[in-house]
Amino acid sequence: MKISTVRDNFLLLAPATVLVVGLLLVPLFMNVVLSLYNWTAFRSGLEFSGFDNYRQLDQQNLLVPTVIRTLIYTFIAATLMVFGSLSLALSLEKNTRSNQILRTVFFAPLILSPLAVGFVFRALLGLDGAINGIISTVLLRPIEIPWLGSTELSLFVVSTAVAWRWGPVLFIVFVAGLAAVPTDLIDAAKSDGAGPWSLIRYIKIPLIAPAITFNVVIALITALNIFETVFVLTGGGPGRSTQVLNFLVIIEFAKGRWGVAAALSTFLYAAIFIATVPLVANLRRREVQL
Repeated sequence: MKISTVRDNFLLLAPATVLVVGLLLVPLFMNVVLSLYNWTAFRSGLEFSGFDNYRQLDQQNLLVPTVIRTLIYTFIAATLMVFGSLSLALSLEKNTRSNQILRTVFFAPLILSPLAVGFVFRALLGLDGAINGIISTVLLRPIEIPWLGSTELSLFVVSTAVAWRWGPVLFIVFVAGLAAVPTDLIDAAKSDGAGPWSLIRYIKIPLIAPAITFNVVIALITALNIFETVFVLTGGGPGRSTQVLNFLVIIEFAKGRWGVAAALSTFLYAAIFIATVPLVANLRRREVQL
């Protein structure tokens, strides 16, 4: 019986294992290998170059500033996504008619492509965009805030656009998690005098901790893999202020510098691993404590 059970479990896991190995581990391994070769669109064949692609990134002063910029952008975007979607889910938890309509409204950005989101925010935040127009009307004088042309503001604008586009995914998960919280537990806590904040802190948050962990991972991976919104909104500028890792990967690939793009991709994989694995482990421990 035990042998049969082990065999059945293996057969059930085999398709998923093949997919993970074939679609994740093999491409990752090949990417690391190709990053060690001088591989461009302007020459035939591959020439082993060791760590020259990585040295080239360092010599051009691309790597360290881009990694720092990517970490800042990812932190802002992921924080906005997680806390924004959680706050909305808690605010619209009751299954009333008005809340159902508002949920649909907040879900709407998900139907737009990342390119469309870039164009929407560009129209809103350009020098002659709607936001500056509203501010000018309120202050009764012309206002031209360079939302997209300022090195201080542009990265935050990109982070906000990404969070607005992908936040609804997290919002759906939080709404589903809150709907699964037992109502009798809430009623018992209320009868004991628990207020709204106590219900959230001591009952709802602990019970949706797995959803929080899942959403944090999704937010980090989504933020790190963004390209289209950055390309449309700022094109990586002004200067290099919004050039994040994945943006540079695709730009270098488009230039035909495939080995350099592979080296940047390796750092992107490493960033995703470093950002998610320790964080998920910590969140898992907190789930047990909660």
